[in-house]
Amino acid sequence: MPDSDKKDYGKYPRFSDFNTHPAALEGEKISITQVVGREILITAYRVLQGKFQTDKCLMIQFEMEGGLRVAFSGSRILRDQLVEYESRLPFLSTIKRINRYMTLT
Repeated sequence: MPDSDKKDYGKYPRFSDFNTHPAALEGEKISITQVVGREILITAYRVLQGKFQTDKCLMIQFEMEGGLRVAFSGSRILRDQLVEYESRLPFLSTIKRINRYMTLT
């Protein structure tokens, strides 16, 4: 293609310059039950709309066994704890199940 036919793409904005939505969390998806009782390094989280309009879903990104993983939970307690301590991320923690509830320890 001759130089005269090339478009000047430098005048167009990049999507990343104005995107206000956080990037998707990466990692191998595993069940939250595989994480209970194990120490993990929590690196990020997102609160997403759940399957039903009235609930929220928590997506947690963490390092475990040398790999990056993600897990989903409907736990309001986990969600509230991560929102409260977001400024402290990343941090080490263990997810503990107490009866029907999950909590960070």
